[in-house]
Amino acid sequence: MAEQLLVRSKRKRVTLADVAAKAGVSVATASVAMTGRPSGNCRVSAEVAEKIRAAARELNYRPNMQARSLSTQRTHTIAVLIKRAAWQNAMHYLAPVQRLLRQRGYLETFVLHPDNKIDTEREQLEMCVQRRVEGIVTIPLIDLDGRTNQHLVDQIHREEGIPIVQLGITLPNCAAPSFISDDVEGVRGAVRLLHSMGHQHIAHVTIPGYDYSDALNPFRQAHLRYLGYRSGMAELGLREVVFSARGACTELEMLYDRGIETAEQLLATTPRPTAVIAFSDFSAAGVITGLHRAGTSVPADISVLGVGDHRFARMLHPALTALAPQFERMGELATQALLNMIDGAPAESAAVPPELVMRDTVRAI
Repeated sequence: MAEQLLVRSKRKRVTLADVAAKAGVSVATASVAMTGRPSGNCRVSAEVAEKIRAAARELNYRPNMQARSLSTQRTHTIAVLIKRAAWQNAMHYLAPVQRLLRQRGYLETFVLHPDNKIDTEREQLEMCVQRRVEGIVTIPLIDLDGRTNQHLVDQIHREEGIPIVQLGITLPNCAAPSFISDDVEGVRGAVRLLHSMGHQHIAHVTIPGYDYSDALNPFRQAHLRYLGYRSGMAELGLREVVFSARGACTELEMLYDRGIETAEQLLATTPRPTAVIAFSDFSAAGVITGLHRAGTSVPADISVLGVGDHRFARMLHPALTALAPQFERMGELATQALLNMIDGAPAESAAVPPELVMRDTVRAI
């Protein structure tokens, strides 16, 4: 055992020069390929870069991040702040974030919010500055009192020189670009689809706060989805039928329970809706359960469409038709924008339309 440890301790560490020699390129070229950062006039084609990375894998090369940080005065660290309310979707954002950061030689630091408190988010943003991160990806928080840390985000972004991008939500007048799902266009398109399938009486099941237009509305997603519904109904000359849950919905389970309660209101409405667009998959699942308990068939009697396309959507019976936000695309765009800003290039916000996933809860009439 002692001999094995001695051999291991004497084993020569593989260096970038070894990788360069193995790939038949200069050390400068190998450095550009491994970090993804151009150096002077040195550029590397995708084919050569892959050859160098293959050599690194074969040699089991591991970059010395501490040495690199000391020599460059950089931390090669990106912070990702995720509020508790977004944990459900965070995994879909993170896959492209991780991939793109690793390609550029960054070590990710994921700072998970243990709660949805403004003070906690502020502490973690300040921690990012103290740890000298080179960029921040944040799913920002608007608390139930309409408070945000926008001024701190602006200060870090502008005065500290640490680029920040927002994911999933846009703080009003914030300096950091945002990458969100275009819920307005998505739901508007869903209304058009249902109308093209013969539906004239299309209802919207949502939550309190849907009609509050303030940009600091903590339930702003509900408002944006309602705007899409309202816009789609108006352009088709159809009458709005909106059902809002009774009482605040601050947890996902509440959306399901309120959806069950709303089914009774749907069935008591004249004329009865033939289709429902729910605020979320959880609301849609509750509506389907409530309709089933009342002996109403989905989609034979009423079609139901959700928003979110969570994993359970295809497991429902019948499987739920839903608008699917393109989380991975948003994560990819946000990370690429952050990397561009770190390199000194500008970045612009983007809204990505959700995709419609047709399953079994919607039919033509």
